[in-house]
Parts: sequence; structure tokens; C-alpha cells
Amino acid sequence: MTISAEEYARRLLAELQDLRSIHLIAVERAAEAMAQRVLQGARLFIVDDNSGLLSEVLGRAGGLMMIQRLPTTDLEGAGIASPDILVACSRRAENVSMSVLARDARQRGAYVVAICPTSQGDDPLSLPRWASMHLSVPKDEGVFKTSDGNGVCPISGAVACVVLWMLTAAFIERMHTRGKTPHLWRSIKLPDSKPFNEKGLEATAREGY
Repeated sequence: MTISAEEYARRLLAELQDLRSIHLIAVERAAEAMAQRVLQGARLFIVDDNSGLLSEVLGRAGGLMMIQRLPTTDLEGAGIASPDILVACSRRAENVSMSVLARDARQRGAYVVAICPTSQGDDPLSLPRWASMHLSVPKDEGVFKTSDGNGVCPISGAVACVVLWMLTAAFIERMHTRGKTPHLWRSIKLPDSKPFNEKGLEATAREGY
């Protein structure tokens, strides 16, 4: 097996360049739709089939205070309705439970952004099929392969993380241009972070963003 940090970086940078050249328009369209809905009172939820991206955005310094983990797959119980927003992250496009969740959320009037690989074929229960906007990420088992075919050093998680932050940045920009900058977390390493974050959370609860 040939493996190197340089080759991993090359492959990852190539994927990131594709994001910039191919998917930036989709990210900006999704962010615009999200901003319009938030100004109509939408709540912003995220769900992740592997939970890896949740820690990247929930309570993260520099991230949105308004984003919440979807508390339950019972959308009625969660009160999901128009104009709410759901960001659905999945390692697979053909994910029945996530696809059903996205379908039901859209039927209830929510705007669904799917961050997942592209579907293979025309599966009626693929996540991209039910998304309002699909932001595609690679499906890979690893940049390198062992002699027995095992994948080593995947890039899909890193790319998905970048896509999520691209979406966040574009959304903040759209809100800022409207004079409605959303409240963001301040790092707990800063001396004034506690009162700053407490004040921001109070404002988020009051204003919605």
C-alpha cells in the first residue's frame, strides 16, 4: 500500500476546489432561502445520521446560536412546520430513515437542505430526492486501499464539514446584508464570554436568530 500525507492533501484540496467551482451557487441559493424563512420566523434544525457534524456546529465558537439539534424524529411532536428549516446530513444518499424524515419535513412545509453523496440510480427513498436543496459531498471509503481492499483516510467527513461551514457563512452574510446579523457564540477562552453568550442566547430566544 502506498500512502502519503501529500497525496491525501492533494485529493482533499481537489475536492474543495470542486466545491468552490461547482457547488457554490447551490450553497448561496440555500442560504438565501434560509434567510428569507428565518425572517418569517423559521427555526433552524440539524440532524446527522452519524452525529459527527453536530459537535462541529452546536455551541461552537463562531457558530450560530440559533441552530438546534432536531430533538426527535417525531416531526409533529417537534412542531416542525412552515417556515422551519432542516439541515439533514448523511454519509449515504440511500438512507431510508433520513429520506423519510426529509420527505415528511417537506410535506409539513419545512425547507430541507441535504448534505450527502449523490444518489446512484433513481431510488424513490434517496435523501437528495426529497431535499429542497442538495449539497453533494463525496462518498468514499478512503483515499488509499490496503491489500485486502480496506479504505484508509477518508475525505468525505472533512468535505461535509467544509460544506456545512460554507452554508453557515453564506447564511450569516445574507442575514447581515438585511441588517439582521444572527447571534454567534464567543469562545469560552475569552474573559467576557460568559456574559456575552448569555446575552446572545437571551436575544436569540427573543428574536429567533
